[in-house]
Amino acid sequence: MFGCHVEPPPKMPVSESWLEVTDAAYAKAHASYVKRTALPFEFLREGVDGTQLVIQFLGMAEAKGGAYASNLAIVVQMTHGGAPIECVSKIVLEGTPASPSAAAANDPDSDAIGSTTIRPWHPDLVTADVDDHDYKCERHATPVAFVNTGGGDAMEAEYNADQKRVFQINTPLDPHIVTADWEDRCELVTQHREVKRYEHFVAAHFQPPEWDKLSPIFASKKLVELPPECHAVVATGKPFQRIEADIGYVPLGPQVHTKPMPRRNNTIPDLGMYIQRARLMGM
Repeated sequence: MFGCHVEPPPKMPVSESWLEVTDAAYAKAHASYVKRTALPFEFLREGVDGTQLVIQFLGMAEAKGGAYASNLAIVVQMTHGGAPIECVSKIVLEGTPASPSAAAANDPDSDAIGSTTIRPWHPDLVTADVDDHDYKCERHATPVAFVNTGGGDAMEAEYNADQKRVFQINTPLDPHIVTADWEDRCELVTQHREVKRYEHFVAAHFQPPEWDKLSPIFASKKLVELPPECHAVVATGKPFQRIEADIGYVPLGPQVHTKPMPRRNNTIPDLGMYIQRARLMGM
């Protein structure tokens, strides 16, 4: 046995974070400077897990000193109707009012077209059978044994009435101490399921991030993914898929960090299979 109390297995490979996803006004007011940053990735037929991308992106930004992330978005480029387009899915805090441009673009009777010369395309929600990738995290215990070389319990003593002396009773402790080294191990497990998802995500084999699981880690409120806004772009060759945000940086120091140290484990599945560049890009 390793003890009578065992923590429940984690649901995500990260439990909390220094970096906080917030609104642009708050980030600008509290950061020394803000920089638009992106993490490019590629689509694979085997699928891409958006939750994993968000963890990797925000984790890399945090490691470089980022304290706030605002204007978070998933940007997908593809061809629709023979023309290159870009679809942007913005992520906001629950209760954030819609911007006037977004409201106009989502109005079917509106002529608002932003910077494009064609009417924006709005992907439909469709029902489809997909192969998603879910995190499966388990807590594993590795037995650790060591030999106790102590000299016994010094608190145990016996009074000898004849000699009027106190003699220490050297009661050896169990020389073999067994404890456990706990480690969280996470992996992505393929699950076949029926989902309701935007059609461009289904076509790209992209699993949207699970914001209900990410919100408690990275935000003070629930994070909500808005309907995608798609517009025409100039063809530049290879499509540029990315997750991006305005990362706010603050001076290092104890007065800045008020959260407890984040508990991370080192078993986050490798993202190298679909990240184009193993670094963040300033935009």
